[in-house]
Amino acid sequence: MNIESLKTLMDPPAKLHSNSVDWHMVESQLSISLPEDYKLYIDSYGAGWVNDYIFILTPTLGDDLYNLQKQSQIMLDRYRNFKIEFPEYYPHEAFPDVGGLFPFGYTEGGGHLYWKACGNPEDWAVVIYGSGGGRWEEYKLSMTEFLQKILKNEVNCKMLPADLTDDGVEFVIEG
Repeated sequence: MNIESLKTLMDPPAKLHSNSVDWHMVESQLSISLPEDYKLYIDSYGAGWVNDYIFILTPTLGDDLYNLQKQSQIMLDRYRNFKIEFPEYYPHEAFPDVGGLFPFGYTEGGGHLYWKACGNPEDWAVVIYGSGGGRWEEYKLSMTEFLQKILKNEVNCKMLPADLTDDGVEFVIEG
């Protein structure tokens, strides 16, 4: 997915609130290579909400709630605990296990967005868990392809509100 396609659908902010990201440092801290489309998304959009509902974690904000390095560990710990307690509802492994989920965002409704970190990062699928657990969907799409398809109503994701795009498409900057 070309980030330029997403930009034609959802305008990035005119000015970013943060400096450029040292991706080598971020990936070293996380012990993972991140997909290129995610890095281009953060470099283009920075921190903010897609339609005031989906937040993509970013290394550019220090707040635990929005920071990729901090929130990914919180989300992974929570997922592992739920998997132990309710394995039938949480069938995926968690990173760093092979094919394990690695978080990249969440929803205002309490859902979590993950990559299924298996093989080349450019081929990772998106997995979204709904709030309350046990409900999940997997899409063999990159993060930006997934965003583009839900914003164009080309994917019917049951973990997201049906009216997500009824008022149009916008990026709401955070911070």
